[in-house]
Amino acid sequence: MLKPFLAFRNIHALTQRNDDANTSFTEIPAGVSFRMYPNFPDLHLQLSDKAAEWKFLPCWNNRITYSDEYRRGFDCTEDLYTPGILSVRLGKGSSVVFSASVDEEDPAKLKRAFSDGARKCHEITNSREQLERCADTLITRHNGVEMINAGLSWMYTGLLRETLQALPGLTLHGLHSAAHFEEILDNLISAEQERLFHRTTQVEAPLYLASTLQAYLDYGADPAAVWKKYGDTVKGIVESYLPGQRREVTMHPNGLLWAQMDGVALSWMNAYIGGRAVTERPGYQVETNAFWYNSIAFAIEMEEKYGEADGDFVSKWKPIRDLVRGSYQSTFWNERNGCLADYVDGYGQNGDIRPNQLYAVWVKHSPVDEELAPGILRVVDNELVTSRGIRTLSPRDPKYRGVYEGSQLDRDNAYHQGCTRPFLLEQYVEVSFRVKGPSFIKKAEWLTEGFMADLSKHGVGAFSELYDGDPPHEPHGAISSALSTAALLTVADTIEKYKDNR
Repeated sequence: MLKPFLAFRNIHALTQRNDDANTSFTEIPAGVSFRMYPNFPDLHLQLSDKAAEWKFLPCWNNRITYSDEYRRGFDCTEDLYTPGILSVRLGKGSSVVFSASVDEEDPAKLKRAFSDGARKCHEITNSREQLERCADTLITRHNGVEMINAGLSWMYTGLLRETLQALPGLTLHGLHSAAHFEEILDNLISAEQERLFHRTTQVEAPLYLASTLQAYLDYGADPAAVWKKYGDTVKGIVESYLPGQRREVTMHPNGLLWAQMDGVALSWMNAYIGGRAVTERPGYQVETNAFWYNSIAFAIEMEEKYGEADGDFVSKWKPIRDLVRGSYQSTFWNERNGCLADYVDGYGQNGDIRPNQLYAVWVKHSPVDEELAPGILRVVDNELVTSRGIRTLSPRDPKYRGVYEGSQLDRDNAYHQGCTRPFLLEQYVEVSFRVKGPSFIKKAEWLTEGFMADLSKHGVGAFSELYDGDPPHEPHGAISSALSTAALLTVADTIEKYKDNR
């Protein structure tokens, strides 16, 4: 016996009893269909047994309360419509398959479809297979367009930064598919022209494309073909940061990018409380300018090899590349802390110890001297590394919040002020191997093992978006994160590479 509770709403909304709801139904083979509002598709509910019966018992269930939403301080009550009961008699040992779909199915084929699907989902025997299964579930098609879902169940699909960052891990290390990589990237570039070339509130996001393509080249892609296909996009992004092109960020005379819009958080650390950015970080951001230098250097390198070596782009941007390289280290290096400043504004260097500096020593074309990497890594090790990812702020900072619990205000205060991010392990592990070599293998394995122990804690069989900064490091956020999954896949392959080279 099945009793459906119908909402017909966006996942980020709640519905209430109303007179606009269409409470009628249409009987279909072994089931029933509904469409409560005209801007939704039909919902078909069917059983695999042709003897299924539908009994119309309409009722509104009012004031249903969602305990987790209540605990978090969100709107937590809604009214759901229950139109009746779908039932079938089952003998001992018999079974039935239930289908809920926007398409009407043939009941006689449901059991075979279920069995075929179950066979394709082979038994998971190790952690690597679990990561690959999650990677597959996070790649989806919307109206025939392949995209990456940033995180189940509430994060959006096709986000610029999350797609660029997760793409190599999910498609190359997870699905081992260059075809998926290019299809998703092509779709993203087509859909995100405005953010890539004109304006975005995550100013580093377009610049991440260079790192994404560099990962593709490391995977074995033909560099000439890659540059022929994506070179104009990379060069166009670089050009878009010149003065007068973007309102939110621009290149200064010293070559560095200055990002500032009053009250707006112009980076991935973009939580707000009451309209106020928790981590605004205005000015020269350490990771944005690392991506900036890497993008310019990558574009010049590829254009010289596979484009027009004597062309206008190379002659124009070589001096700018050198200018950025000359300005970066002197601007961000903090001698007292022995690491890089998180950002530099009109008052000087910001001394917050955050993980954004990892990107400066992780990118292929680093804007800092190689000998600084061990010191930067030492600070990150001492202040930010946990058994469940990298903290977003040092526990010694008065702003640090070690637990992601309480009201939305409490959680937003902790989101980038102490919570760990598993995705930052990709950068941390790669830099650690570069500095320490194969001796880092045991620690790298330890840093990833804990996530496998948590597979039944937050989202069953999935890898969470974030963890508490304080022990015992409980998981929170999206129950299945594209960034976390991609990073763990990449780290696993990095570990194997160093094992093979011992």
